[in-house]
Amino acid sequence: QQGVRWLHEIFERSAVQFPELTALSIPEAAASLTYAELDRLANQLASVIGDSVSQADQIVAVRLPQNSVTIVALHLAILKAGATQCFIDPDAPDDVLLRVLSDAQPALLISDALPAGYAGAFLSPEVLLRQAQSGSSRAPSAPWLDQPQARLASLFYTSGTTGHPKGVECPHAGYINLAQSYATFYDFVPGSDASSLTSSLGYDGSISEMYSAWVAGCEVVMLSKSALRSGPDLLPVLRDAQITALFCPPVLLSTLTAHPERDLPYPLCRYIVPAGEAFPASLIEPWSRARRQIVNTYGPTEVSTDTSRQLLRPNEPVTIG
Repeated sequence: QQGVRWLHEIFERSAVQFPELTALSIPEAAASLTYAELDRLANQLASVIGDSVSQADQIVAVRLPQNSVTIVALHLAILKAGATQCFIDPDAPDDVLLRVLSDAQPALLISDALPAGYAGAFLSPEVLLRQAQSGSSRAPSAPWLDQPQARLASLFYTSGTTGHPKGVECPHAGYINLAQSYATFYDFVPGSDASSLTSSLGYDGSISEMYSAWVAGCEVVMLSKSALRSGPDLLPVLRDAQITALFCPPVLLSTLTAHPERDLPYPLCRYIVPAGEAFPASLIEPWSRARRQIVNTYGPTEVSTDTSRQLLRPNEPVTIG
């Protein structure tokens, strides 16, 4: 992956190397796409989105449920079109939605419904997909993509210190460093390993979850909110999907099982990658049995998600997060 300048090129490189391997699957929807199929869909969507993008750092906002391959393809398509992604929680109250849209001033909003009081450019996913099917299978050129340190890949809204959404601008270059650090840290094998996508695409952890797999030609497995809330019922999903790296808040582990070495035998979930809250010391011993590794990560959104990692071991302090 040397020489990559833009975040979506991490995916594109793997699509060239491993076109027939699975890039994305959604167990609950019984859906999956190979690298070639996901790249083609993203290019088709980008060819439509590109009509609304004409200069650097323009925002394309997406407010859709995270339950289909379309939303992940849109992540790639927005970047391929030379725009900046901004995913908004579909369950967010209307006042929060309008505050975000007023602040972000997107060049295009893709949503199931046109928000009351919003007068900007808008496309429903149905219209977008219909136009994409008859459009080009090549992503548009974006001549304003010039400096990866300056051009923005993402705009993530965090609560900040005021309680109101605050937009955090994240350039391509930092994410490329992050993805390349995963390539050297994890021993993923193309076609064999898989990372879970448990975070909303409106949360910066989603970048880690997708690109840890894609940088290595591996699979991203999208887990639904209902599956993540199902406690022990999630275990067969993890087993069937053969997930190697489980990205999750620590509280999820406490609901899964008290005997992970039995219920998720190695190499299933051989990496546990918690984030978002402090890791309870009581979970370290059971979740580090049988060669399983807990890779505790920490970093603010402003510095490309992760700035530090700590391998948690029994009887040693948790020093980050």
